[in-house]
Amino acid sequence: MNELTQLVIAAMVCAPLIILAQTSNVVLAQDKGPDKLDVSAYPAEIQAGYKVFSSKCTKCHTLARPINTAMTHDEWERTSNA
Repeated sequence: MNELTQLVIAAMVCAPLIILAQTSNVVLAQDKGPDKLDVSAYPAEIQAGYKVFSSKCTKCHTLARPINTAMTHDEWERTSNA
């Protein structure tokens, strides 16, 4: 089996699991933490960014998931830009 075939098989196996993990009825450890931040004392620019963040991130899962994630900055960039 060549490398491309292995990659395609791995993608076929992993893709459904990744999609399943992003649905709102799957509960991950980070879903059990705080589900909001009080940004009322933050500068207006940060408050506006939080509104965008909370709007986009709750389309697929709870807001607690990204708030409580242990992702690195690079991992976050790859995920949020996907």
